[in-house]
Amino acid sequence: MKGKISFYHPIKGYGFIKTENGEDIFFHISGLEEYNPPQINQDQEVEFDLAKSEKGDKATNIKKIGKEVKRGRK
Repeated sequence: MKGKISFYHPIKGYGFIKTENGEDIFFHISGLEEYNPPQINQDQEVEFDLAKSEKGDKATNIKKIGKEVKRGRK
């Protein structure tokens, strides 16, 4: 699936991905592939797989796609 990071709490390491059909999917930063340390920012486009958890669907195997979104100090 594809979507965009709609919210990310960097200290707690979790957030939500807004899918192309408007659904919000929970993710934990541990689901991000190929980045050490794992890092992601709001508005980053991603591809991911869905996995079932006790609390509902969650994103796994998250890969950044498109232009990387970076956030800096203003």
